[in-house]
Amino acid sequence: TMLLLRTLAHKIQGHVVAEVRDIDNEPLVSMVGGSMVDTLVSHDMVGRLMLLSARQPGLAKVYEALLGFEGDEFYKETWPELEGIAFRELQQRFPEAVPIGIYSSSGEVCLLPLPTYVLKEGDQVIVLAEDNDTYRP
Repeated sequence: TMLLLRTLAHKIQGHVVAEVRDIDNEPLVSMVGGSMVDTLVSHDMVGRLMLLSARQPGLAKVYEALLGFEGDEFYKETWPELEGIAFRELQQRFPEAVPIGIYSSSGEVCLLPLPTYVLKEGDQVIVLAEDNDTYRP
């Protein structure tokens, strides 16, 4: 699939996250995909999550709440009226959501930025909320 994507006539704009079940195949997928692909070795990740959950009671419930299909989910959106506001002030402006990070206009993700980080034009606020229409600043 990665080879096919690289040979398409039109230039692909975007990013690919590829699940790799065998860790031995991860370097090959990364080499073929180059900078447009991130790999996720699911077998390795699941094993680590299971080990951590066994060692830390209650952690499995946290993973289920964050990664499951019920309850709150992650959302990101640009709010022009928040430009120039420091990250520390966002919690007060989102009573129905929890701001956890910034997706910058340059494409970088920063979870839990410094409280003094000031939102710039084009920055998207990443929040944990019940639904995409249940929160507004």
